[in-house]
Amino acid sequence: MIDHTTIERIRAAADIVDVVQEFVTLRKRGANYIGLCPFHDDRTPSFTVSPTRQTCKCWSCGEGGNVFSFVMKHEQLSFPEAIKWLGKRYGIEVKERELTEKDKAIASERESLLVVNEWAQQYFQKTLHESADGIAIGMAYFRGRALRDDTIRKFGLGYAPETSNALLTAAEAVGHKTEYLCQTGLCKQTEDGGRTYDAFRGRVMFPIYDTSGRVVGFGGRILASEKVKHVGKYINSPESAIYHKERVLYGLYQAKKAIAAQDEVIIVEGYLDVISMHQCGIENVVAPCGTAFTEGQINLIRRFTNNATLIFDGDAAGIHAAERATRMLLANGFKIKVLVLPDGQDPDEFVKTHSATEFKQYIEANATDFIRFFTTLRLKESKGDPQMVIAAIDEMAAYIALIPDTIARQVYTKECAELTGISEQNIIAAVDKERHRIVSNASSQSSATRGNAAANADSRVGTQPQEAPTAPTALPAPAADNIEERELAIAVLRYGDMMLYPTPEDGKKPMVTEEENTKVATFVVEELTSDGITLTNALYRAVIEEAAVHAEEADFVACNYFLEHQDTAIAQFATQTFTDKYPLCQSQQKQFRQDEMRLYEIVPRLVLDVKCAVVKKEIARLQLEIRDPEVQKDAEAVNRIMEELMVLRTIMKKFAPLLGDRVVTR
Repeated sequence: MIDHTTIERIRAAADIVDVVQEFVTLRKRGANYIGLCPFHDDRTPSFTVSPTRQTCKCWSCGEGGNVFSFVMKHEQLSFPEAIKWLGKRYGIEVKERELTEKDKAIASERESLLVVNEWAQQYFQKTLHESADGIAIGMAYFRGRALRDDTIRKFGLGYAPETSNALLTAAEAVGHKTEYLCQTGLCKQTEDGGRTYDAFRGRVMFPIYDTSGRVVGFGGRILASEKVKHVGKYINSPESAIYHKERVLYGLYQAKKAIAAQDEVIIVEGYLDVISMHQCGIENVVAPCGTAFTEGQINLIRRFTNNATLIFDGDAAGIHAAERATRMLLANGFKIKVLVLPDGQDPDEFVKTHSATEFKQYIEANATDFIRFFTTLRLKESKGDPQMVIAAIDEMAAYIALIPDTIARQVYTKECAELTGISEQNIIAAVDKERHRIVSNASSQSSATRGNAAANADSRVGTQPQEAPTAPTALPAPAADNIEERELAIAVLRYGDMMLYPTPEDGKKPMVTEEENTKVATFVVEELTSDGITLTNALYRAVIEEAAVHAEEADFVACNYFLEHQDTAIAQFATQTFTDKYPLCQSQQKQFRQDEMRLYEIVPRLVLDVKCAVVKKEIARLQLEIRDPEVQKDAEAVNRIMEELMVLRTIMKKFAPLLGDRVVTR
């Protein structure tokens, strides 16, 4: 954890004009500077930098903030990474808080594995360019795939010698430990442990980088065709302390700026597909690392864009992979297009017979929204068979039902009806049925979670555990229907360490006794758990629960703690929260009473908003359930639902006078 004093030193040293000028040509206009915005296609200068306030803002796209948020956005870094970037630029040593012995051991092991991988990448690269076998075998393969030298170096490609212990011998000669070579998967040991040997021998090597450019793993392709059936064409690094293939995307490090600039990612299947597209000038491209598409990979992409184009092989396996990726992306709010290249070609093959311009034009002309692509495909496969047509419509309804946004669902429902010739009402009924199933499953899981939450409330709030709970590694993006949860989480970020009732001014009577007063984060968790409510958004839930764990610690300051959080999603959320886009001038500020002095009004109201939203969602779920034709046939079920609705509506009536006028916190 980075020391707060270090952050403040860097904040004082870093001049925003100086930093922005490294990426944007600025010219002075009055007290400020202006230039073309680096975050969108800006043709007239709309990006303003204020040296007096140390902030920047684009008056066209709205992006802006302080020097930290600018570096985070432009360089696609987390808050701790941005601190280190600025510290290095201004010659300030970035100190981190003292770690436990266990933390130090883990950090030391991770660092050792990263060092070993970095050395191995340089070893493979040097072998490719300088050894006889590397040039004759490895380089010949890359030349055969029409890769240029600059592309080969851009992706750090290399070659592993055929000799069984070439890498092992070289690594030991410079002092690398065998245990780390084995943990990274660079070497393996025989079952009896008697012999250690190179794992990737005789293969061309594709280093896999994380978003910060550190080598976390490798993919290796064997070149001797007679060995493929025995050992597999490709092998990847095994899971380790630094490599989790479900959380890594090949090419993301090289593609992240292009993805953010174009607000779109192209997802392909293989390493060479990514590399060949980069070489032809299409750089916003990534691929899974030898695994099916995962939630962790979606969370990585979501940091840069919510628009995706899938380019998969046209065979059955490729279509299946595209279907799975589509379902997952839809459920996470992505807008999706799908493209299959002609004659069963993959992008690597297509590039060899077409220019970069032709490739770009083909993508623009032929990439189709997901519902049109899959509907057309399934109807073609059905060949008019009524049962297959019905199955195709059910499948499309299942896709549409995954879309979180109501308007988007309506648009795709209408398009599906036009494509299939089925009435829109019938498509709506099919989508509603699937939505009902999804909501029912979610409700069942939520009920189970709420029961556990009530049982565990004491352990979360009443006592202080030895270690803070670990925040989820793959946190979902905020959804439109989580606004109440978001506002509550923001309040905890800002005020979680403060007392709910303010300390009275001299001579004034306190509003409550000292025993009745409580920290904001503690109050929030106690209120939610007393009603068995668990927030549906994992990011907001993690922030609030972790704040409650630390609230009673003497040196806990919520804003500092979460800005420096090791979980990227939490740190980014905190940074966005503390970047005030619309600050009040001094004369305006005098007209308003500070939030810190009325937390006893604001926070209970925000908690009440969350409770009200939970009741509304439950009412909506029951109303959807009671419209189900199958449920309507069951008189007992209908009566049960009606009774539950009456109870919930009574609760809503009790909420009404409490809600009153809205309280705006920011």
